[in-house]
Amino acid sequence: MSENAIEVKGLTKSFGDFLVLKGIDLTVARGTTLAPLGPNGAGKTTIVRILSTLIEPDGGTVRVNGHDVVSEATNGTRKHWSYGAVRCDR
Repeated sequence: MSENAIEVKGLTKSFGDFLVLKGIDLTVARGTTLAPLGPNGAGKTTIVRILSTLIEPDGGTVRVNGHDVVSEATNGTRKHWSYGAVRCDR
């Protein structure tokens, strides 16, 4: 298993013609706390929704605890996941 709880590479997301996320890279090590901060419209909620499989990204890779959230959310694995606060030390 990876040393990282969250690994995001080249994440992109658009809503219509509005580009919300453009090539986001993010790594969160196990045992740390992530608190997204930024102004309104910065993409914080969009990233959290992608990490929790509520919406799909347009591009890039997203892994949470070693799981690809795009491919595993679409193949039925998602029903075994839960949402909310996530401990990153497991």
